[in-house]
Amino acid sequence: MDKKAYFYLLFLAFCLPVYAQKSVTISVEEQPLPILFQHIEEQSAYQIFSRPEETDSCLVTVNVTDAEPISLLENTLERFGLTVYPYTNYIFVIKEKPFITSLPEGFGENTSEIKEESEEVSAWLSAFTNRDQKATSENKVYEIGSPTADIPDKVILTGTITNFKNGEPVTGASIYIKELQTGAVTDPYGYYKIELPGGRHELQIQGIGLEDTKRQVVLYANGKLDIELQE
Repeated sequence: MDKKAYFYLLFLAFCLPVYAQKSVTISVEEQPLPILFQHIEEQSAYQIFSRPEETDSCLVTVNVTDAEPISLLENTLERFGLTVYPYTNYIFVIKEKPFITSLPEGFGENTSEIKEESEEVSAWLSAFTNRDQKATSENKVYEIGSPTADIPDKVILTGTITNFKNGEPVTGASIYIKELQTGAVTDPYGYYKIELPGGRHELQIQGIGLEDTKRQVVLYANGKLDIELQE
């Protein structure tokens, strides 16, 4: 994010109203952050956006009653170096930036400047909130990370497996990579996490009572790939 976009995001976070303040009650033990985000979204009007490579490998234990969502997130995410930026009913979670106590001198005095910066940040937020991929085809090759990057030795692939018909998470679904003889099984939330070498792999996916399927991926970085299974 460039300097102008960052200052404007600070302006959104600290100078504009936050509307969704409903308290939440959550009990999770050693679960990845996306599960915590899911619970907050279900119990409040917030939508939470984050980068999978920054959050999906972070495990948390949370037991709270009638907690305010933003304070809960701030306290939970601090140890991971993640910062919470609320804006109306949206919460953005990003890697911590240098702390800035005030906006640059004269910021916001020119309405055309605000409009220009708003458009710039809107474009950045659009890219930020569309990073997740939902893999729906067996034939398409899904790229995780930038193809221009060097292929790493190890990456962490995470995601959620759901039932295509009703959208419910699929518990106990298996993801298997035959050539590596390794795999993972989804938890009660349909969430999986697997460490793999960088490069191209074929994922074989099975779920009880659902059609077997496969997905083609090329891994250039840590990332997220959600998968739907047909009945």
